[in-house]
Amino acid sequence: MSEAPQAPAYARPARAPIVAAARRCFRRLGVEKTRMEHVAAEAGLSRQTIYRYVSGREELVELALIERLREFSQELRPEGPIDATRLAEELTDLLIASIRLGREDDEFGYLTEAIPPNRLGPLTTSQASPVHDLVMYSFAPLITAGRTGELLRHEASDHEIIEWLTGIMLLLASRTDLDENAQRRRLRLFILPALFR
Repeated sequence: MSEAPQAPAYARPARAPIVAAARRCFRRLGVEKTRMEHVAAEAGLSRQTIYRYVSGREELVELALIERLREFSQELRPEGPIDATRLAEELTDLLIASIRLGREDDEFGYLTEAIPPNRLGPLTTSQASPVHDLVMYSFAPLITAGRTGELLRHEASDHEIIEWLTGIMLLLASRTDLDENAQRRRLRLFILPALFR
């Protein structure tokens, strides 16, 4: 659970330069105006070669989002020892930082807007999604500290906790009417008591 997230298992190494090229195109042209020809030219490959690795722009948008979330997970992961007596505050801080990144990051914003809601939910919250592993990586030190100190509910698995927290973060990120103080209040009142014994 503590290994750094590498390229997701489903992401073949040959896809990395294609995804990087797509991200540059999305940033420069916008997701809707980016065509596979643009990505191919940016990657220095033929369009036919691109289609050997991805099915189309929709898949590239998802892969770009997953790569951006992998970068987030590395940025957000707590470093150093976790003080179990401050676990609730540490969890709250990490949740707030995650929500803030999701709200303030332009790339994350335009990529999530380009994914249909019926696909975005499973992509971001399902335990089967690569996003689940990325969120797990960020929260693993805190969950480990909570388990070691016997502070977290034992009937909920680590994966269930992560799946639930991911849904909470997405919900709160969409609530632009709530500032960070209001988010913290809701986390302390409703979310944290559901996690702790």
